[in-house]
Amino acid sequence: MASVLVLDDDVVSGRLMAQQLRKRNHEVHLCAKSVDAWRRLDTSPVDIMILDTELEGEYGWEVLEGIRGDVIFKHLSVLVCSSNSRRDVVKKYIGLGVQAIVLKPYSAERIHSEVERALGKPWRSNLFEPGESVQTRTGLTSGGLARLYRESAQQIETTLVDLQTLREEPTNAPALAKLGALRSCGINVGFKLLATIVDEVRKLAEGGDKENLGWLLDRLPVAKRLLELQAGGDAAQGSDGSSGGETPEGTAAA
Repeated sequence: MASVLVLDDDVVSGRLMAQQLRKRNHEVHLCAKSVDAWRRLDTSPVDIMILDTELEGEYGWEVLEGIRGDVIFKHLSVLVCSSNSRRDVVKKYIGLGVQAIVLKPYSAERIHSEVERALGKPWRSNLFEPGESVQTRTGLTSGGLARLYRESAQQIETTLVDLQTLREEPTNAPALAKLGALRSCGINVGFKLLATIVDEVRKLAEGGDKENLGWLLDRLPVAKRLLELQAGGDAAQGSDGSSGGETPEGTAAA
């Protein structure tokens, strides 16, 4: 079963896609606006995003540009499902690295095959050392590795409190010392992304770049969520308590 985020501001199209995916027991998060899609990604990282081109106030490739520029989601599997087949639009998407472009009207089987393709090569594998390698290196069992992931997630949460000082005082020595421990944590658990974020935070702190430093610190809770998922935690439920309600976020029910 995959977790799928559908970003489409057309209620009928979004619900049709959601219904077809649920028939294969996939978990669906349906959003009408990119701000809601980002909120969903940050709380419940998904296996694949299905993206429309014509959105309210923006275009799908603009959303994809933001995803590819994000430290967390730059490798996210994205399937474009659109009625726009213009060559320049297709070139934009190809340049941004989409998994595939499917033109409407589409066949349900094509969508299902693309979701299965994303599951076959999970984008999160780019962020973690293979679990088997970590077990070989550490001598841990699979259960011990899961506990290590959870403990590392807890360390991020605890350290975040101390790191807030860097927002106003980037050269704060005690806070910078905490970065070293957090980086070691990422290396020990095989979480390559965490080491990357810590290195970038340190560089921004040295340069006194408070704005980008604050933005990067805000991405650490998402890294914590990825560790929890790696440990086998359940994805966050929809805002209505379901696993992807019928009403798109930010849209009134029809």
